[in-house]
Amino acid sequence: MEAIFQAPDKFQRYWLAATLCQPIFENQPCPKILDLGAHEGLIDTFLPGGWKVQADINSDFQDLAGTCVDARNLPFKSDEFHIVFALDILEHIPNGDRDEVLDEIFRVSRDLVIISFPIKSDTNSRSESFIMKLDQHVFDRVDLFLEEHSLYGLPDPDPIRKKFQMHFPHVVSLPVSGHPIWLIGQLLDRLFSLLPNSQMVANTIHALMNQVFHQTHTESIPYRMILGGSRMEIPETPGVPKISNEDEVLTRLIPEIQSIYQTLHNHHVYSLKLENSLQLSENRIKEFQQESQRQSHAMSDLESRCRSLEDGSNKIMDEFQVLEKAYLALETAYRNVEDAAHRRLITSRNLETTLGEQTHQIKKSKRVEEFQQNTIKPLNTMLNAAHNRISELESQIANLRESSTEQSTENQDQDR
Repeated sequence: MEAIFQAPDKFQRYWLAATLCQPIFENQPCPKILDLGAHEGLIDTFLPGGWKVQADINSDFQDLAGTCVDARNLPFKSDEFHIVFALDILEHIPNGDRDEVLDEIFRVSRDLVIISFPIKSDTNSRSESFIMKLDQHVFDRVDLFLEEHSLYGLPDPDPIRKKFQMHFPHVVSLPVSGHPIWLIGQLLDRLFSLLPNSQMVANTIHALMNQVFHQTHTESIPYRMILGGSRMEIPETPGVPKISNEDEVLTRLIPEIQSIYQTLHNHHVYSLKLENSLQLSENRIKEFQQESQRQSHAMSDLESRCRSLEDGSNKIMDEFQVLEKAYLALETAYRNVEDAAHRRLITSRNLETTLGEQTHQIKKSKRVEEFQQNTIKPLNTMLNAAHNRISELESQIANLRESSTEQSTENQDQDR
């Protein structure tokens, strides 16, 4: 990627760092360079040449940088490199190890050391905290670099500047990335990530911002600082970066914005169609819910009626059982009465037989008349009374049978 299309924060720090190297390249066409914390090796895009060693202090970036080293014990000889870059590594190192790391950087450097780091300040801390919360709650991600800033704390420039002045006769400190530019750049990069096919637009916006940074980067509170220490004089004020023509940048920007606008418009139209479809679906769902409620109420009514019918059926069954018991009791009583009538009939017949025998005997005796008066008449009266009683019992039994038959018929009708 062309240097001009880098994010403004990166462009400023790498361009300024490369500017400080100009005296070295004038005296040494192919200096030996150590890029400590190389990560993506962006410094190559800004340098005219040189023999470079790229190393990172984080093993996660070893594939990008080529090798991973312990910054507290660098595996290089003293004065091995003409230039040592250590751009933005101090804030990723525990505060207690930073002096030891700087001593190692000074040891392996021959002519020039250039470092950069975010400046310790309340403004920077609040802004980084805001971006981290934005990432967490809006974009659902974690910026590992900012997380280490919070964990280890941002470096204080004053003691670091004093340490440089103790080792080098020429020290330059340059503010980088005015705080508003850094914060706006962070917000724009996150907004660009939400757009379709937005990388070209992001690059072009970066180019526009980079064209004017040299006019504004010292006019506000700095987010970052570059410190350069050298054994020869180095420029204290940066020049103006040579970048693409502004009209060319705009020419590249307009079609991309038009394309994104058309894409967003198409997405908006499609979202409206989806919204209308969703509204229709919601209406149908409401209708289904209302119909379901009506069906539910109808089912509740049917269940209530079924329960009522079941209760009525249970009552009828109870009454039928009562009637059945009553019928069995009547049938038992009828049998008892029938048995009693049969016994009385037998008794009556026995009485008739006995009366006949006695009458025959009385006729033979002289006391026939007396016997008839005293015995036969009362027996005849008793016999007539017995016949009458039998007739009454037979009439009652007939009535009971008729009543039982009618009750059974009514129960069968109710069951049907």
